Amino acid sequence: MMFRRSILLLLITSISACGGGGSGGDDSSEKPTTVAPPPDSGSGNSPPTISLAGGSRVTLAYGTPYEEPGFSAVDEEDGDISDQVATEGDDIDEYAPGTYTVVYTVVDSAGATARANRDVVVEDNTAPTITLKGSKRVVVPVGTDYQDEGAMAEDKEDGDLTNLLSQTSNVDTSTSGEYWVRYSVKDSAGIETTRQRTVLVGDGGLQSDDVTARLRSLTRTVGISPETVYFSAQDSTDTACTDLSGGSDADACASGQWFRYHFSFDDPDSGNFATTGNSRNSQVGPSPRALHTFACTPESSKYQDGVCEYRVGVRVQTPDGVYSDDFVTIQIHAQENFYATSDVICVSPSSDFAGCPQGAERKTSVPQAGEYSGKRVLLHAGERFGDICIGYQERDVTIDRYGEGSRPVVPVVQVGVVNRCLDVPRTTQARGYPMLTRNDQGHITQGWAYGNTVTGLKVGSAITGTSATLVTMHDLDLDWSGSGEFPGLFAFGDSTNYCINNPDELDCDLVPLSYGIFFTDSIQRAHPDNLPNVNIGCMNNCLMINGGIAGVDNRTAIEHNARFQGAWGLVVSNVWFRGNHIGGVGGKHRLTLRQSAAGNEVDINKNPEDFSDPANYIRPKSFSNHFTPHFNFVFDSIFNDTEMDPEHDSASFTEFSGGHFYSGYFNNEYLLDQVDQNQAQLRLGGVNIVAIGNEFNPVNAECRLNSTPPDGSPLQDDDSIFTDITDCGTPIQQDYPIPLAPGTD
Repeated sequence: MMFRRSILLLLITSISACGGGGSGGDDSSEKPTTVAPPPDSGSGNSPPTISLAGGSRVTLAYGTPYEEPGFSAVDEEDGDISDQVATEGDDIDEYAPGTYTVVYTVVDSAGATARANRDVVVEDNTAPTITLKGSKRVVVPVGTDYQDEGAMAEDKEDGDLTNLLSQTSNVDTSTSGEYWVRYSVKDSAGIETTRQRTVLVGDGGLQSDDVTARLRSLTRTVGISPETVYFSAQDSTDTACTDLSGGSDADACASGQWFRYHFSFDDPDSGNFATTGNSRNSQVGPSPRALHTFACTPESSKYQDGVCEYRVGVRVQTPDGVYSDDFVTIQIHAQENFYATSDVICVSPSSDFAGCPQGAERKTSVPQAGEYSGKRVLLHAGERFGDICIGYQERDVTIDRYGEGSRPVVPVVQVGVVNRCLDVPRTTQARGYPMLTRNDQGHITQGWAYGNTVTGLKVGSAITGTSATLVTMHDLDLDWSGSGEFPGLFAFGDSTNYCINNPDELDCDLVPLSYGIFFTDSIQRAHPDNLPNVNIGCMNNCLMINGGIAGVDNRTAIEHNARFQGAWGLVVSNVWFRGNHIGGVGGKHRLTLRQSAAGNEVDINKNPEDFSDPANYIRPKSFSNHFTPHFNFVFDSIFNDTEMDPEHDSASFTEFSGGHFYSGYFNNEYLLDQVDQNQAQLRLGGVNIVAIGNEFNPVNAECRLNSTPPDGSPLQDDDSIFTDITDCGTPIQQDYPIPLAPGTD
């Protein structure tokens, strides 16, 4: 493997030195290729140059005939000699995928020769794509006349194939259970694509006082649009609870071993996730925790007097169909309603303030750290800006855009400044920051860098600091796969190990853990010349509480797509981890959830959600005070891409390392790894872990148990890892009834 990568590096270096490289090759016309005259010519004649229109690399879709983009040749003595250019090379067959070479040669009147090559890449015939109308997973009551919403089909070579779609279904709404509607289509080359919708048919069940549903917001219930709210039904109870070990452990029953949940966010405008096609407005399955990003604008159906109000509910249902419902009210202020005109700042480096709200302050550069608190900062579309650095002491900040055009470009957005914007806060500074605080209802009311939102931008890197509280990063474009100008990194916590590494520089008794950081509905792509270490990271001594990712699409990094080392209450929902790990030696994961760097020294009884003792939620100075990961749930997500770079390396696709407690993988989809087919799709470690309903590819090993720490350690119990997968933990069956939406009789 090292030899292979050394050759690759040598090739990249050689190509860069020659002025080529990159998949586009669009700059080759600015760098003509020449061949000098023979050394003994003695004439002083300058050689001609050849310029290739369209670049030195052209890509053709399968079946598309090659048309010469054009060329020109100029000689200092002879002038324009384009008509003397001779072309030769490979015969290009648009139906035979591969790389062909066209060679261009010209000789001036003194006999000096110039040559240039163009690579013509004929792509393989692509499979057609099927797009489902509506959600990929729907829930309907027993006895409903189900009408499928249909689908569309398109092919890169053949165009619209919707009229060729065939549909099959096994849906029987007379009986509760899980069914499917399947669509298939073939293109003109006979390549077939199939996609299906899952139809969950639920019955009414029996409402009973034996089951008590309890729905809480563990962030806050009043916020500013767009804001992500974190919900938990973890405290729901049933007098008949029986966990999969045969006991009555309430946490085990709530974490996928007894209850099923149907969350309804009462947000009809939210639509479907672009990553998976699932509804944003509901969540159905074994996860007791959920998150939802609420966007309130004057166009929202819930909008009234500047506020949108949502009655969020959950139905908690047992294996025998007994259920209970609970609701909580969420109020989200539209930006225009929350911020006074005097608190709005429009920024345009070119002083273009068309579309800026009337009466807002106008600036040509972004504010400095310390100048954001309580402000709505709007960046003009289509322009580039300096770094945005929001300080730890600042709260209720919204960064958004105004005007028409492309997204504003910001190299770095950091909420909670650390070493990338300012020095890490010293003791005297930290004493002035508000500590993490929760009220009697369990809502977070203050903390470092509290209640801040960044949305609608194109960002080079988005970062939160050592500590941050209730931060929403929503609808961000971090796709730099074309230019490679920035890495497109998202960091849930930067320099989170400062208290361990620099105990004299920080008064760690004043530094809270990060709480409620969210990254939603965004895209990440990296270029091979500027790779992030990971696409999404919360690295050594992360120790973040009740945060999450939803609707994010990411691809290409040195190591993993996402890596968390020490997370409590992490929700990963409807994320597409596409892999493509091309920057380092050794197998990598799409998603890896690990113990913190503390290893086996952790305190397995520490609970950072318990605010009765501040020691539970401050950054520890020693490894023995680290918590073990609890209540981390990964569901309704996709792992792997349909195409992989040949340098891609796989370890297991997803991983819970040993030391996780009461966590689970539910209803995820694993696509085929076309590069390395020897690794497990799922690796499980910990205690009271559940993995059910996942759809695996037919080639890779489905599941393996984690071997470190060894079975019998307090951090690993193979017998309490429960799956519906053969030979991976304790086998269980997934035959639970489907809960209907809360409030449904």
